[in-house]
Amino acid sequence: MSYYDWSVTARNPSFERAAVELRDKVDRSVRGRLMSDVPLGAFLSGGLDSTVIVGTLAELCEEPVQTYTVGFDEARFDESAAAKIVADYHATDHTEYTVSPADLKAAVPSVVGRLGQPFADQSLIPTHVVSQKSSQDVTVTLSGDGADELFLGYDKYRGEYYSSYYRSLPKPLRSLIENSLSRAPRSRGDRIGEFVRKADKFTRSGTTNPVDRHFEWLRITDEQSATATTVDPLHAGRTAIREWNDRVTPSLPSGRRDSLTQMQAIDTRVALPEQLLHKVDLASMYNSLEVRVPFLSTDIVKYALSLPRQHKMTALSRKRLLRQAFADRIPDEIADRPKRGFDMPVGEWFKSELADEFQDTLGRIDSTVLDTSAVRTVYDEHCKGQAEHGKFLWSVYVYAQWEGRLRASGVID
Repeated sequence: MSYYDWSVTARNPSFERAAVELRDKVDRSVRGRLMSDVPLGAFLSGGLDSTVIVGTLAELCEEPVQTYTVGFDEARFDESAAAKIVADYHATDHTEYTVSPADLKAAVPSVVGRLGQPFADQSLIPTHVVSQKSSQDVTVTLSGDGADELFLGYDKYRGEYYSSYYRSLPKPLRSLIENSLSRAPRSRGDRIGEFVRKADKFTRSGTTNPVDRHFEWLRITDEQSATATTVDPLHAGRTAIREWNDRVTPSLPSGRRDSLTQMQAIDTRVALPEQLLHKVDLASMYNSLEVRVPFLSTDIVKYALSLPRQHKMTALSRKRLLRQAFADRIPDEIADRPKRGFDMPVGEWFKSELADEFQDTLGRIDSTVLDTSAVRTVYDEHCKGQAEHGKFLWSVYVYAQWEGRLRASGVID
């Protein structure tokens, strides 16, 4: 049974009025989470959401806010420079940490080794690192989690917004585009490879069923990597998301059931607590740190879901209401930055610094769930840049580590 279950009433305030109301709700939510008899700080990624929380904290607190950022040596995954811009703008007491492949390997026993069940969100490791480091100074932190779901910040929402245009193209033209992409190299290690990866995902939005499109935006397993498991993850995933849609959609008012709002509601109701917030809970509680999420005040959740889609997204802007409401607390350089995910470059590390680690783990697999030979084929395809399987391979790695620990302890034969 859920602790909290929302129902939404449609609201239609003007865009300007909605911005004023949202600002007031966020200010009150942050103020309510400042009550603490222990040191308090904030996670700062350099993205829009954490910038809003830090800016609000700076307005409400007399002393400089203590902020914490985790970065990577790989420039494409690193947001520490953007976080520094925000920290300087709001005069915070800022601390920055860099996660290396060595940090990942060191964190595996203390993070992956504690999991009661496999959990393969890559960002668990950097979240653990920033939680571990910040817990040396503070006991409570605030984060900007939840705003991407509530205000349509993810790339998948922009993809869904434009998917109708793609579906309107003649089928021969779509086939030509898709065949060309299938032959192009893809990798998260360079801009061209990342563009190909995203374009390939976008072309999968050609299906007319909005629930199936949502699955295509979410899935990390393709037809090739699916052969490496003895279950059918594609069928299981499609079935699960259809069930989520049937459960969540009735909570939305009839005038707020377009495909984007349905995706948003499913992500907020299911994916957010079961993945993102679960990840933060694991990483923070391992380090005796409490993380508070002001955007997930029930008042803000119901308000965001009640608003017209165009208040949150247009053809040229995402999270437009959040930008409007907090324009004075967001540096120009941050307001104009493209969306960056909080991912770890583990797919690239598996090709280089962590290649031996992955191969050793793969060699120890004794599982009825994974086909080791098929996993090697997927890994070779990944290393050659023929496909981007980083997230799937990380899932294999986490599962193999977890199952190996159970076998070593005698829990399973």
